[in-house]
Amino acid sequence: MKDKDGKKTPNREDILKICEHFYRDLYDKTIKDPSVQTTPSADTEKSPPFTEREVKACLKDMSKNKAPGPDQITSDVYKLGGEKIIKCRTKCCNNILETNNTTELKRGKK
Repeated sequence: MKDKDGKKTPNREDILKICEHFYRDLYDKTIKDPSVQTTPSADTEKSPPFTEREVKACLKDMSKNKAPGPDQITSDVYKLGGEKIIKCRTKCCNNILETNNTTELKRGKK
């Protein structure tokens, strides 16, 4: 591998240092291009809440006979749950969207 000055080295420690310097320099750079438009951060933009219609469409699109997710409930069970499940999952999804906290899913709460 070559360093900044084009000097080759077979030494593993030197190669690691070269890589470290390369990526540090790469990520420390600030790109100043006036043609690049930035968007507001996710922290300042509020997403609209999920609708029951959207949740119903997602449940319909879920594959059958798959392993359960973090809540330990398979898509087949969700599909059998009908409107009550749709209302419950919509509320859960909107709570996660509002709080930015997925603890509810990790605990398997509805």
